[in-house]
Amino acid sequence: MSMPLIERVLSEALAVLKAGMATKLAALATEYGDGVTLTVPDTTTGYWCDVRPPDPQREADFGVLTQPTICLWPTNVSPTAADTPVNFANEYALEQSFVAAVVVRGDTQQQSGLRQMRYVRAVVELLAAQSSLTCGQCLYRGTDWRERDLTPDEANYTLQGVISAFSVVTFETP
Repeated sequence: MSMPLIERVLSEALAVLKAGMATKLAALATEYGDGVTLTVPDTTTGYWCDVRPPDPQREADFGVLTQPTICLWPTNVSPTAADTPVNFANEYALEQSFVAAVVVRGDTQQQSGLRQMRYVRAVVELLAAQSSLTCGQCLYRGTDWRERDLTPDEANYTLQGVISAFSVVTFETP
């Protein structure tokens, strides 16, 4: 039996981000050349991967994370029977959807916005590259650019986040 489903997708996506983020951010810093600092997320405390997003109000969640942080979690999309046809080998094609949230710090709204755009670009370019994941092709579905102030009582742009959606079609056999 082999149906790891979303766990395999998230594990592979996390590994791709950790392995490629330093090189991608260095390339972006060179391309833009405007002095905007793009710190590489710490491979231990700069990533969150769970079945739910981290809660900024819980010390157990955000207290252990450093900035910038990239968070991965599955979305609440359930396939219907018509969406998962079985082929002759008893193999199911299933779409696994997840989001990647980029959480950054900035001294100003402009600095926070520039960092968000560049970290999102890095995430999208790493995950949506052809053959980035071995379990299936990772498709970029878009980014919600509404700023999320993760410290609602402080409107100083020190901690902001944006969310990008992805999906991967995996082929599972029960």
